[in-house]
Parts: sequence; C-alpha cells; structure tokens
Amino acid sequence: MIYYTSDLHFGHKNILKWESRPWNFVEEMDRGLIERWNKKVKDEDHVWILGDVTFYKDARKNIELVSQLKGHKHLIQGNHDYFVKSEYLNKFFETIDQYKRIQDDGREVILCHYPIYCWDKMKYGSYHLYGHVHGDPEWQLNQPNSFNVGVDVNNWEPVSLDELLGR
Repeated sequence: MIYYTSDLHFGHKNILKWESRPWNFVEEMDRGLIERWNKKVKDEDHVWILGDVTFYKDARKNIELVSQLKGHKHLIQGNHDYFVKSEYLNKFFETIDQYKRIQDDGREVILCHYPIYCWDKMKYGSYHLYGHVHGDPEWQLNQPNSFNVGVDVNNWEPVSLDELLGR
C-alpha cells in the first residue's frame, strides 16, 4: 500500500493553536501523530511525506520520533526540513527529493510540498498531491485531481490515493 502525508510538524508548539490540533501539548501531539500513523501503516507500506516533518533541532529527538514511524519512508522536502543538510536523519528515508513523479496502482502522481497550479500531465489524468498550506481554505488548490495530503485536513494520519478519491 502507498500512503501520503505532509506537515507533521513534530515539536511545533504554535501549530497546535494555528491549526486547532486536538492535543494540549507538543509531546501529546507527537505521540498522537505516531499512534495514528502506526495504527494505519504496516511495515511493508510506503509512505510519501510531502515535507515539514519536524521542528526539533535535537538530532536524538528527531531520530527517536522518526524511527518509531512504520513503513518505508520517502521525503519530498518541505520548507522546514532543515535536517536534510545533515546525515543523521536521512538514513530513515529511502529517498529524498524536491519533486517526484511516481506510479500508484497505474496512476501517475506528481508529488511536491507546494501546491502547483499547473502540473505535468494534468490534462491527461495525472494527480497532484501537495502539503504546505495546512487547513487554510483560501490556499487549497481548486483543481480537479489535486489533493492536500497534510495531516490537518486528513484526520492527522497518512492517506491513500483511493481514500482521497473517495473509493
């Protein structure tokens, strides 16, 4: 199974109020996000994280959190993913890219942290998955076949393409 998610923001105190996340403290949010992830994702699944994994600067804390997440993890780098400049966390991701085109059950999927107004093969049925804009309705892409995979609009858990399509 392939899943998608974005904008976990581990360790980000202000995101709790900005996005009305259902936790009172950062530590509670971190645990809750990990629990929801691991309840759904199996070890053999692939998860594409479309950026903004963590706000923690402490390497040990980041390793502790990311190593708990099940599945094969792939990162599409977001604007807050400063850790990719060092090697300590990169070993937990099978791939790290800025932009990626993949196949998901024969469907072409374009992955980027940022919403793209016009993406490759959009007129031919490809899908565009993005994050970055959280739950702000003003910034959602209103294009057919485009989906925000951020945790703030997907019950704080990774989602499959079929779930996004309502299947």
